[in-house]
Amino acid sequence: NQNLNRVEFFEGIFSTPKLATIDSSSELLSLANKFKKIEHYYYEKNEDVLIKKKIAILGSYTTNYIIDILRLYLYYNNISGVFYFGKYDNTAQEFLSPNSELYSFNPDIAILLTLSSDIKWFPNLFSSKNDVEQWINDQINQYQIYWDKTKEISCQFLQTNFVKPIEKQLGNLEANYHFSRWNCIDSLNIALAEKHPSNVTIIDTEYLASLVGRLKWFSEKDYFISKQGMSFDVMGLFAQSLSNSIAASLGKIKKCLVLDLDNTLWGGVIGDDDLDGINLDPNDAVGEAYLSFQKYAKLLKERGVLLAVCSKNEKEIAKLPFQKHPNMILKLDDIGCFVANWH
Repeated sequence: NQNLNRVEFFEGIFSTPKLATIDSSSELLSLANKFKKIEHYYYEKNEDVLIKKKIAILGSYTTNYIIDILRLYLYYNNISGVFYFGKYDNTAQEFLSPNSELYSFNPDIAILLTLSSDIKWFPNLFSSKNDVEQWINDQINQYQIYWDKTKEISCQFLQTNFVKPIEKQLGNLEANYHFSRWNCIDSLNIALAEKHPSNVTIIDTEYLASLVGRLKWFSEKDYFISKQGMSFDVMGLFAQSLSNSIAASLGKIKKCLVLDLDNTLWGGVIGDDDLDGINLDPNDAVGEAYLSFQKYAKLLKERGVLLAVCSKNEKEIAKLPFQKHPNMILKLDDIGCFVANWH
């Protein structure tokens, strides 16, 4: 009965957005430790709806905590992971040796976690553009070997790009020269995006680090004491991003954005304020905010996400801004399904 209660507790966690709202790594790890004790019971009860995948984790830093949190986010996406942990900083040997445990594990998904410290050498100061280009090619060729190997075993491969370090060798001049380490890392990240094959997904950790700030992303203390590749505080964010990428590789993606109208696409209530009364004024801070949101929704539509409307409104009145307001960015042609009524 106690185990059943715990299973039901986690069914509640995984069936609501609650898990995605937890930003404390300590709280996530506490949940992960509780889940480990009943994972077997949870799996037995929910086996019919779970996607079971063998996942190999490789890299140059310690991943125990990340994987514990990742396991939660995977179950949130109805994915049950069986994990293989590569030996610390042993990626090349794992891929190059046909007798390695990686190949006997035969993963469905392999994840390579990288650090800028994995880059063993950089172009010298005042290197020519050709020298920098050759350096980029040398780095890409190294990863091309891994990409080719994962093709041989029909494995989906996820690889993080490189987060630029906090320290800058050239200080404020770092952005001014093509041979600076920061610019070299940026160029390498671009090359990874351009040259990776279809079975490889690049995880944009550089974006995640810039989102939270490098001072929060990095922890030298955690790295030197226990070889953690990022600070304890951001492991939840990183694990969630990994889980989303794994889910997307399995076809579990969001395909439709359903929009309300009043005080969502415009300020005010169209039925009360009429066409001239709703706020879509680009010279007003509030109106500009609604227009900015519409621009983002338009970008999603151009990407292939379906846009729909679901609103408590008179249908013909609700359509007026799309048809007649001069500042509307979204038009009726952008909406795949338009539902407005009182039901």
